[in-house]
Amino acid sequence: MINVLVVEPDSDTRLLVKGALAPLAGSVSEAEDGAEALGKVICEPPALIVTEVRLPRIDGVTLCGLLRRNPTTAGARIVVVTGAAAPTVIAGSAADRLNGNILRGKSR
Repeated sequence: MINVLVVEPDSDTRLLVKGALAPLAGSVSEAEDGAEALGKVICEPPALIVTEVRLPRIDGVTLCGLLRRNPTTAGARIVVVTGAAAPTVIAGSAADRLNGNILRGKSR
């Protein structure tokens, strides 16, 4: 079992993701923005971080960069998600900072 941190500004979505991961994880903690997530990760680094791109205070892409530069959190597995309809939400230098590992869900 692993410890997971879900970073999502929408409480309903956070609850949905947490519920899906709970049976697979040792524990699932939550943060509603990048700054809160950063504080939690520094105190107790999780094995997996699931973060939305569009976050208040510190966005998901910036959060990933900060985590990768910190020796304590550099090895954490990070899954970046977004509910944005437009693929331009993760474009240019943001995509480069995510190492190009972007999966986009099918638009309806």
